[in-house]
Amino acid sequence: MISTATITIQCAISTSTPPSSRVCNRRCILTSSGLILVAFGVFLTFCFHAVFRDILYEELKLRPTSRGYDAWVTPPFPLSMDVYFFNWTNPEDLKNASTKPILEELGPYRFTERPEKVDIVWHNHNHTVSYRKKSVYFFDEEGSNGTLDDVISSINVVALVSARWGGGGWTALEIVTF
Repeated sequence: MISTATITIQCAISTSTPPSSRVCNRRCILTSSGLILVAFGVFLTFCFHAVFRDILYEELKLRPTSRGYDAWVTPPFPLSMDVYFFNWTNPEDLKNASTKPILEELGPYRFTERPEKVDIVWHNHNHTVSYRKKSVYFFDEEGSNGTLDDVISSINVVALVSARWGGGGWTALEIVTF
């Protein structure tokens, strides 16, 4: 009962204060709030980088229990690879040294890769991890501008370079069809 009377008296005192005193109370509250915000801003200015770095390092550590571990082992998004070939359209003119080869660009032939890290071994003595990368490729017919059954004639670059270094000419070329 005594505490209730005290609260009533405090309310009576606070409501009976003159308007100039209320303005002073508001100024004190605003000044205190401003000083607290300035102190917090100064703290963030000098300590934010270190705090942010510590939080970032802790979140980015790769462990079997970390949040991004499963996405690291098997990425959730597909990886696409586009392959282009140059088809040699006049291979019958191989013997004619005056005729240049006519090449036609074919593609893209799009392949989707699904990479996965396997044989994962954690090395606690030096805080590293070793693994092997296993990649499986799938032909993407919808994203490709051709099929896997296309016949492509191409110059064997290894044979061409060997022939040039060995003193041979166009006759030393090997035509590869795949």
